[in-house]
Amino acid sequence: MALPVDPERNPGQIRRALEWFFTRPRVAGAGNLDIIAWWEIRRVPYNAFLVVLGVPSFVLFLTFIVAAGDDWFEPLALFAAPFLYNFCYTAGWVCELLLRAIGVHDSGPTLMKLGIGLTALLITFPAVSWGMVALVRTLAG
Repeated sequence: MALPVDPERNPGQIRRALEWFFTRPRVAGAGNLDIIAWWEIRRVPYNAFLVVLGVPSFVLFLTFIVAAGDDWFEPLALFAAPFLYNFCYTAGWVCELLLRAIGVHDSGPTLMKLGIGLTALLITFPAVSWGMVALVRTLAG
């Protein structure tokens, strides 16, 4: 089964997908519903990003906790994280509508980039921090 984006067959597909995800054409008379639609159409790829980055990060996180000798039950609360990320995703278009109301237009792509970056940091933070804890405990002990 071929992936929908095959960089070996067509290297420009990833670039075009990212351009679609992070840009919005200027449309005269675009209303609030157009802004919401722009965000919501991108929710599925955003959630795919959560899965692609989140699952390996979660596996590494659990691996590092076990390696550090800590209890692995507490991190199960991280299963609530995707719901929090999606709540914050919705806050993206709410913020854009509020900014538009005070005269700041076309902030959506910038908010999307900031949100994706923050999401990537938050998703990988537990794995990175527990990886450092496991490394320190291994070296110290």
